Amino acid sequence: MRHILVVDDNKQNLVLMKSVLSNDFQVTPVLSGEQALKFLEKKHPDLILLDLLMPEMDGRETMAQIRKKEEWADIPIIFLTADTTKEAQEECLKSGAAGYIAKPFVPQDMIRQLNDILK
Repeated sequence: MRHILVVDDNKQNLVLMKSVLSNDFQVTPVLSGEQALKFLEKKHPDLILLDLLMPEMDGRETMAQIRKKEEWADIPIIFLTADTTKEAQEECLKSGAAGYIAKPFVPQDMIRQLNDILK
């Protein structure tokens, strides 16, 4: 089963995503970019769903830290954000993200996008 690390500072979002994704994927939820980096020291997930807007270390900074490590550079990252502007989507993709999912998300669309990237 493919393993997805979900990073979001909102506990309710983590519970929802785990509920939606756990039939198709092994899901590890964490509440911050720092927790994500600590997790990556121990395990190598197949994909990271990363909230863009978080306190302390936002999604951009978290992705920059992940990309600094050669052994993590191949992990696809999909940004999750409530910012649904075209500019935000373009910025996410230009920064090297494999995808962009707007909140609130449609579960079937999210699962389809994850499966497409993990092929």
